[in-house]
Formats: sequence, structure tokens, C-alpha cells
Amino acid sequence: MVIAFTSCEKNEVAPLMIPTSYDGANFQANASNEYALRDNFAAFVRELQKGRVAGTVVTAASLRTVFENGGSNSVSANLPADQRPLYLAMFEEVEKASRGTGYVFGNTPAQSGQGGVNNGYLYDENGLEIEQILDKGSFGLIFFRKGQALLQNPTLENLDKALALFGANPSFPNTPTASRAAQPDVLMANYAARRTPAAGGLYTQIRDAFIKAQAAIKAGADYNKERDEAIEAIILGWEKVNAATIVNYLFSTETGLTTTNADQRTLSIAMHAHAESIGFLQGFKGASGKRITDAQIDAGLASLNSTQPFRLIGSPTEIAKLSALRRTLQSIYGFSDSELESFRNNWITVEQR
Repeated sequence: MVIAFTSCEKNEVAPLMIPTSYDGANFQANASNEYALRDNFAAFVRELQKGRVAGTVVTAASLRTVFENGGSNSVSANLPADQRPLYLAMFEEVEKASRGTGYVFGNTPAQSGQGGVNNGYLYDENGLEIEQILDKGSFGLIFFRKGQALLQNPTLENLDKALALFGANPSFPNTPTASRAAQPDVLMANYAARRTPAAGGLYTQIRDAFIKAQAAIKAGADYNKERDEAIEAIILGWEKVNAATIVNYLFSTETGLTTTNADQRTLSIAMHAHAESIGFLQGFKGASGKRITDAQIDAGLASLNSTQPFRLIGSPTEIAKLSALRRTLQSIYGFSDSELESFRNNWITVEQR
């Protein structure tokens, strides 16, 4: 009996010891390619944003140049192959719109010609800000997919790479404000910070999951269960931030479009937010292992009038679909009513952090 008891004691695994911070000793070396991709993506977005200035033509050729710059770390090389023709086609649409004389909300596509700038945002003839489809759509198509793929092989190096693709770093500053952090959050980590009050929420949950995953990997095979739990929490948390951000922009769009006697500036801000909703939602289509299904994404895009956003202007029926989509996302991800209301805020602005 003594021998058997001693044997059982030796087979017991001690609880995983989880530190309070993430070990960044090898982070910069491990994530160098991911940082190069981040830089190339930022340059691509800057080129797109030149079209926000009326009279500035952004050519398809200039977009293709920055899209392909960086070799294996270019935006092009990291985009799913089936999306490349769609991006190139959208470059042509950006150029066409940037050559337009302006966009007026309330006009039909026939009246809008090629589209153009309205209060600092470039819209095509259908009232769609293609910049946001290319920018925010890439958050899912490139960064989430690459991070998810890396985490299927959860090594310490791949965890560092995934952290960089999420847009955070080992210090987890929980702010995109450059004056408040040596390495501020970018990409989805920026939006996680926006959706998270200082008291805690999605950002801190993902941070804790990264710390736990690193501790479990370091501790060895006896802690694979804890490692896998943490990896699952990272991936789901990443997806939840995307959904919470769509909720935020749906609130903004509805508020703007239901403003009494809304002027063109109010409508432009609302439809800019609308395009962000479309981009964030559309970018997750086709990704494996996500909670939202492609069918649910297609239904959401249809309710957003994703190819003809102009239909929302002055249409209570179409605007009502925005709140319905919020409730759908709440159901899919299990957000509480208080969480949904919290997502209305940009907590970085509210808390000035």
C-alpha cells in the first residue's frame, strides 16, 4: 500500500505556475518578419488614404506597388491567393473614385458618376468606402488567419509571431496612444484596447491567455491541456474583438443615419463607420475554426447592403437591420447586454489613456 501510494504521488502534476507578465526576451528576433509585414501593411493603408483628399488621384499602379513591396513580407504575399484578383479589382475602383468630382449622400449611383470625396472620405458611386474594405478586411484575411495558423503549432517562437500579428507586444500596453507607450498597440490589439475599459475586458483576457500559453509551453508536455485552453482563448478572443468592433461601428452608423436633418458631414461619418463594419465582417469569411459561420457572415453582409450602402440613406427599414445584426452578433458570441452597451464606447477616448 505504501509503494502504491508513493507511485501515485510521483505521477501527480503540479498546477501550472503562471507569471504576471509575458517573457519578451526573444520577441523581437522571433517576430521580425511579422513586424516587416506590419510596416508594409501600414504603407499600403497610407497610400489608400491619400484618396481622402479631394483632387488627389490614387492610381491602381501605385496601390499595386505598395501592395507587392516587401517580398515574402508584402501584403500581397500574405493575402490568400483567391483574394488577390479581388484586391486588384478594388484598386481600379479606388482610382476611379479618386478621379470623381465628389460624392453626395442621397444621390443614386447613376447620379453619383464615379464617386468621390465627401467630408474627408472617398466613396464609390454606391456609397462604399473601398479603403475600409481593403484595410479592415485584411485584419481577418491576413493577420487573423496567419496568427491562427501559427498557433496550430504552438511553439514559443510561433506564439511571439502570433502576438505581433495581433498587434500587441510583450508589454501589453493596452493603448494605441504613442505618447503613453513605447510600443503602442496596433491592428486588432488597438481595437481590443478600444473595447476594453481599464478595469478589464477583452484585451486583458487575451493578454492573460498569451501569458498562460507561454508558461504552459515552457513547462512542457504535462501542460498541453493548459496550453491548448490558452490558445483557444486567444483565437476566440481575437474573433470576439472583431465582432465587438463591428458592434461599435453599427452603433455609430445607426446614430448618424437617424439624426434629425443630418447634414452631409454627419452622413459621411456614419457611412465611414458602416464601411468599417463591412470590412471587419467580410475579412473573417473563409477562415477556419471560427465561431461565426460563413453563412452568418453572408447574411450579415446582406443586411448591411455591403455592395450598395447608399440604400441605407433615408430608409428606416434598412437602418433597422443594423440593430438586428448587433443582436445576432450578441447571440453568436454570448455577449451580455452590458458588454454590448460597453462596446458602444471607445474606452481609449473615454478614459484618456
